[in-house]
Amino acid sequence: MNRKGRISYANRLLLVFDEALPIHHSGMIHEIALNAFEASARAKLPPNSCWWKRVSDLKAGGLIRQVGTNYDITTHAERETYVITNEGRKRAAEIKENTA
Repeated sequence: MNRKGRISYANRLLLVFDEALPIHHSGMIHEIALNAFEASARAKLPPNSCWWKRVSDLKAGGLIRQVGTNYDITTHAERETYVITNEGRKRAAEIKENTA
């Protein structure tokens, strides 16, 4: 949390990745991967929040990891997709505990 008692943008993004739970299908586990834009939309971050930088920081901190790419039909570009790591899940649990 920041000094105003609000959850930071990076932590809001991390909680979104934490909520993207794996799907169990046909005896296999399929991780739900999100790109940075999808995560920012789910976290309801404002467009000027530099969400791409926050996602990059989470990746650099080992809290999420890249697992592939998807194609953005509006920009015609590939975007990296990410899932939360075990360390990220631990941090998300701390955030939830501290904001409850």
